[in-house]
Amino acid sequence: METFAEEKQSVTNLPQTKLEEFEDVKEEAVMTTLRSALDFYSTIQADDGHWPGDYGGPMFLLPGLNRDGGWGLHIEGPSTMFGTVLNYVSLKLLGECAEGGERAIEKAHKWILEHDSFQKFVNK
Repeated sequence: METFAEEKQSVTNLPQTKLEEFEDVKEEAVMTTLRSALDFYSTIQADDGHWPGDYGGPMFLLPGLNRDGGWGLHIEGPSTMFGTVLNYVSLKLLGECAEGGERAIEKAHKWILEHDSFQKFVNK
């Protein structure tokens, strides 16, 4: 798998486009900026067409698990149904088992059942 450390060389050497606060944007400036952006993204695109990343899977999600078994909207936030269900489903899709990862799936499942608004939503 190709990583960001193995970036391809840039194909073009386009100048940086800078505009003053009230300057009119000209088509040439837009085209130069677009070409530069496309050139940049082509350097980090893998040969098979995807853009590799450093996503750590379950190890990225687990630190946000609260003591009550849920997840908040951010890493220090109180547990919410949205955050908990989003992380629960993500862990399931990533193949995490109930006993793995600090028993996060088991704890999240319990939290969801105790705060049954998700169950009510699904059953409608």
